[in-house]
Amino acid sequence: GVVLPSYFNTRAAAFVEVGRVNLTLNIDNLFNEKYFTPLQGVYEEVGVMPNAGRTFRLTGKYRF
Repeated sequence: GVVLPSYFNTRAAAFVEVGRVNLTLNIDNLFNEKYFTPLQGVYEEVGVMPNAGRTFRLTGKYRF
């Protein structure tokens, strides 16, 4: 099987609501750690894929 090094994956979130507007910011892999995960299915014992680097998501909502 494949032996993978350990890693520390950190996520962060911030929320703000002003009047009728709500904003949410999510950050995955906050410290941009390089890590790998096993492939799913038939090849999980012999192959790995690199995961995404730092990822940002900003969501906005407005209430009527």
